[in-house]
Amino acid sequence: MDYYRETCQLARDILKVLALTLNLSENYFDEFTSGAVATMRLLHYPPQPADSDEKLSRGIGAHTDFGAITLLLQEEVDGLQVWDKETQTWLDVIPTKGAYVVNLGNMFMKW
Repeated sequence: MDYYRETCQLARDILKVLALTLNLSENYFDEFTSGAVATMRLLHYPPQPADSDEKLSRGIGAHTDFGAITLLLQEEVDGLQVWDKETQTWLDVIPTKGAYVVNLGNMFMKW
């Protein structure tokens, strides 16, 4: 539970920085995070050969996250990609030990 609480606090801290970036008050998102339901999942997708059939892939397909932000700890495992709207290409997210990937979700488009 300590890890869960600390990760939720990290998310709140990130939202404070995002609020300031949007020229909002630092506490703008507090009302949205007070008593928030946050889901924590442990997912593991086995490595896939580069030439494997996409129809048989065990990973997760292209999608958007529905919440405000997603914190993703990759460890040292590659495979995560993000879609670059401008170039219309997938970009590899290089894992960095001890670093989180922060994805903005659909809910954040409101701001």
